[in-house]
This record gives sequence, structure tokens and C-alpha cells, in this order.
Amino acid sequence: MASSGAPPCSSALVPPCLFVIAMATLQSAVVFADAADTVAAYRPLSGSQRLLVSSRGKFALGFFQPENSIHWYIGIWYNQISKHTPVWVANRGSPISNPDTSQLTIATDGNMVLLDNSRTAIWSTNISKIASNSTVGVILDTGNLVLADASNTSIIHWQSFDHFGNTWLPGGKLGRNKLAGVSTGLVAWKARNDPAPGVFSLELDPNGTSQYLLEWNSTQQYWTSGNWTGRIFTGADVFSYGMTLLEIVSGRRNVERREDGTANILPLLAASRLVGGVGDGRREELVSAVVDGRLGGDADMGEAERACRVAFWCIQDDENARPAMATVVQVLEGLVEIGVPPIPRSLQLLADESNYLQFSDLLPSK
Repeated sequence: MASSGAPPCSSALVPPCLFVIAMATLQSAVVFADAADTVAAYRPLSGSQRLLVSSRGKFALGFFQPENSIHWYIGIWYNQISKHTPVWVANRGSPISNPDTSQLTIATDGNMVLLDNSRTAIWSTNISKIASNSTVGVILDTGNLVLADASNTSIIHWQSFDHFGNTWLPGGKLGRNKLAGVSTGLVAWKARNDPAPGVFSLELDPNGTSQYLLEWNSTQQYWTSGNWTGRIFTGADVFSYGMTLLEIVSGRRNVERREDGTANILPLLAASRLVGGVGDGRREELVSAVVDGRLGGDADMGEAERACRVAFWCIQDDENARPAMATVVQVLEGLVEIGVPPIPRSLQLLADESNYLQFSDLLPSK
């Protein structure tokens, strides 16, 4: 006998409850596909209040205005740090005046472009050949902005890691791609509130050596890392640890100029005290002259001597004679004994300069 009530759900009819659930699911899928870390032709980035955020929230991409500046830029910054810290800027030398009428989008040729209020491109990824014009821009959790294929974002056509600003992020490569002919370096901001390229830059030596150069105005060498040996950079600051250690122990500058035109060279003074006391029982007396006088003699001379020995081993001319940092720590803790080092040749040459004090001048009389 047929029921007099409404028929139960059948295969021919979709219940209203399932229809609502299906529509809600479809809507959620559309929102998920339109990811908050992605800029596309149909989803440009515009306005000072709108951001793209990487999938785990580490980095943000958007328009920002440096402190005390009237200009706007589009860039990447740490999203989870309260102090605004930009790590990359697209339009460094071409600021915009109004972010609400500008937009970052994907052009018809597949490039990512920044358009001003007159829809003029003031910055572009500028890739000449893109296999597909269906591309998207994605901000990754590494801080890398990539121009990728929309159907497969692992296919990358361009990335900001190949075009550093003033910040080297983990995962990025600072060097030269011989196959692509691309050189990646760092260029300082012009001022604290102006990301335009400044006068200092860091890059791999364009002449083909394995050293990094810090240059002023791209012409004058300001600092070098020294060549890469396969294990260390020969001129890196960590290998000048000995000089730093001597300054810490003595409380003195590396070089102290005198009114008569001569100079007290701290490494020379320390070397003379350390080597001069060997074998005559005066080592503790001589090493005490290196220790910071403001301590009033209240210092462990054994520790001071170990520090001096480590310092001179760290500045040996032969890099293979320099101890590993693990050994340095063990010696300073008194766990490992280390011998009296030879005086580095560079210091001996320095001692021969007429405007510097000689070793004999630094040694006290018996």
C-alpha cells in the first residue's frame, strides 16, 4: 500500500539538503583554487590594504610605503614579524604614488607586470619567451616570488631569487649561472627609506675568481672574502677571529697611533710577549702586559696565554695551520693544549716598517 506522505529521496531526485551541501562544497573549492598566495590575470593585486601571503604565513607580498616616504613600492616582507622588514622590492627605482590605482597582474604575454594608474608597465619580469601565456605569480614560504605555469606551478619561468635586492634569504644562490649568463648579487638601499639601488654591492668576482667582492659604486673594492679553497674563504672574517680575540683580551684597538707618528700594533705586542717569554720563566710576566690594564691585574694569566696562542694560530699565513673552530673552543676551555705558534710572516714584515715599533722596542728589559 502506497504511503500518503511525501516520497523518500529517490535516485531521480536530488534532495534540497544535498543540493545546498554540494553548492557549498563547490564554492569552497573555488575559493581554495583562488589561493591567497597567488596573483593571476583574473586576480590582480591592488590597493594598500590587500596582501598575498605565503601558504604557511611566513612572507607577505603587497604594496608598502617606507617610513617618512611619500612613495609606494611593491615588495616582500616577513609576515610574522611586527616590525615591517622588506626583503625584496620589485620597483626599486620606480616608485608609484597611489597603490589603489596601481596593480600587479599577469600581462597577455604571460609576464608579471606592475601597472601604474595610467596602466603603464613600470616593472616586469621581462621574460622574452614563455611557453604558455597561462601563468601565475606565487609567493612561496621561502620568500621567493615565482612566475610559474598555472597548470603546474613547479614549472618556473622567473623567480625573485635570481634578482636579489639588499637581502640574501636562505635558499637563494648568490653567484653566477654560466649557462643562463645570469649573475646574482646584493645591492644596498640608497637610504633607510629609499630602496633605490645604493652605492654598495656584493657579488661574485666578475673576472672569474672564486671570491666575493664588496664594492663601492661598482668600481672600488671595499672588501673581499678571499678565494674559495673548497673548504673555506681565505679572507672571511671568521678566519680573522684571532685579531678579534686579541682585542677582547687586551681591551685595545688593533692599531694605536702615537703622536710621534709611530704606532703600537696590538698583534706585534702580543707576539713579542708570548714568544719572548719562552724558556726564561718570564712568560706570565710578559703576557700580563697584554691583558686589559683596567682589570687591575685581576685576571687568569693562564687563560690569557691560551687566548693569545689561539689568536696567533688563527692568523697563520698558511690556512692549513689554522685550527678548526671546534679546536679553538676546546683550547679556550682548557680541554686541549696547544703549542706556542710561530709569528706570522705578515706580522714580521709589518715589524720591519720604519713607522712601526720594532719587536725589541716592545720587550721589557730583564
